[in-house]
Amino acid sequence: MLNNKGVSIVSLIVTIILIIILAAISTPLLSSVIDDSFEEDAKVELKNVQNVVENAKTLILVDQFIPNQEKYMISYEDLFMKYGEILTREELEYIKHINEDENIRAPYKYYLMDQKAFDDEFKGKVNISGIRQNREYLVNYMTGLIIMNKGGIRVTNRPDNPIIPTPELVRGEVAVTFYPDGNKEWSRQQATDVTIALGEGTTIYSAKYMWAEEFNEPDESEYTEEFTGIGESGGPFNFSLELTEETGNDWYLWVLVEYDDVGIRTKKAFRSDVFYIDNIPPSASFNVDEIVK
Repeated sequence: MLNNKGVSIVSLIVTIILIIILAAISTPLLSSVIDDSFEEDAKVELKNVQNVVENAKTLILVDQFIPNQEKYMISYEDLFMKYGEILTREELEYIKHINEDENIRAPYKYYLMDQKAFDDEFKGKVNISGIRQNREYLVNYMTGLIIMNKGGIRVTNRPDNPIIPTPELVRGEVAVTFYPDGNKEWSRQQATDVTIALGEGTTIYSAKYMWAEEFNEPDESEYTEEFTGIGESGGPFNFSLELTEETGNDWYLWVLVEYDDVGIRTKKAFRSDVFYIDNIPPSASFNVDEIVK
């Protein structure tokens, strides 16, 4: 009787140990399965959001949609709180600059979107469903960039597409980009950020610019302004330029860079897209038929 009791106790202990061992083995596997499932779900959802953003850009280009800047543009406080751990300081400041610059149009700004916000913005024009509760996305409709903060991990549809534009170097030497690259929305002043990037080992001698109503490359003598602070190496170099006190729908920013191209002193001109600017004061005329005393 005692022996049977002892065997039962031993069997119980062995069973408990086996349960503990199985639990220890299965828990990581179960956790891995859950993580894989969540990861796959996040990818599917991200793809759905990407389709919405791409469709929205199409609507923007045909003047059928303008993002609600007042309601959904992300504030710097929300940007820092929700994405501060996955964005660099430079990226945070860049988005802040884009969103606060009144000369940059609404489609080029950054928005904080969730299921409710998407439903409100598109009202059936673009369908999206299945976004998890409390899941939010940082989106830019014109660049197509989408970023989600997944527990401190940066999940994006374009891991190789930086927030701060990095131009592709022409022949591996020098490149110039403009952001925004043109603006066809009439304004009393226009502005753009210019980035000059240099290839490794490139020597840059000078960089000049001019605003002109010229689509074709102007003569070198017409460049009247020069960028300062550009070294022989390093970069990219960033500048903010404004166009004021002019009028017309055909203004371009031209940049002329002189640099060393494999031992050959080279000059290359870069042109922005067109900017619209209007500084003609309003006028009116009227006729007096009769003066009554």
